[in-house]
Amino acid sequence: MNTRQWLRSIALAVILVAVMVAPRADARGQANPDELMRMTQDILSVVANLPDYTVYDWLTFGIKDNVVYLRGVAHRTSLRSQAPAAVKKVKGVKEVKNEIEYTRTPKSDVEIRRQIYRAIYNTFMQSYAKEAMYYAAGAQSSLPRGPHPIHIVVVKGDVRLMGHVFSEEDKETASRAVLSVGGMVKTLENDLKVRPKN
Repeated sequence: MNTRQWLRSIALAVILVAVMVAPRADARGQANPDELMRMTQDILSVVANLPDYTVYDWLTFGIKDNVVYLRGVAHRTSLRSQAPAAVKKVKGVKEVKNEIEYTRTPKSDVEIRRQIYRAIYNTFMQSYAKEAMYYAAGAQSSLPRGPHPIHIVVVKGDVRLMGHVFSEEDKETASRAVLSVGGMVKTLENDLKVRPKN
C-alpha cells in the first residue's frame, strides 16, 4: 500500500465506529465474515462519497443480521436522507435503520466551525490536512467534503471533535486549536481517538 492509499484508508476508517460481526452464516441468511467485510468496505465507500457529507458532519454505522444502523450527526436534512438511500443499495443490505440526528445550523455556528477548521487544518495541525479526502483550503468558498481525520460538529456554540489523531499530544493540540478561536465556543468535547501510526 503506497502512502496515498494508506491516507485514503485512514480517512475512510474514521467513519466506522463498530461493526457487529457474526461468526458464520446461519439459517436466517446472516453474512459470513468475508461477506460482512465486503459489505463494510462497500458501505464505507458509499458514505465517504455522499455529496453532502462534510467535515461538519459525523456518520457511523453498525451491522447486525445484515441490517445497517446509521448513526451520527448531520447539519443538512439532505445528508440524513441521502445516507440511508445510498447504503440500502449496497449488496447484502436487508434494511437500513436511520438513527442520524439532524441539527440546525445558525449563522453563529457557521462562523465558529469555519474558524475552528482554519485553526486546526491551516494553523495548528497542517500535516493533517493532507489526509482529508477533499481538503478545502481555508474552508471559505465551499464546504470541506468527505472524510477528514478530525470532524467538527458545532451545535449552538457547543463543539465536539470526532475522528482520530496519531498521539495524545495531537489530541491536546486539537483542543488548543478550538479554544484559540475565542469566546464564541461555549463548551468543548474532544472525542478524538488516538490511533498511532504503524
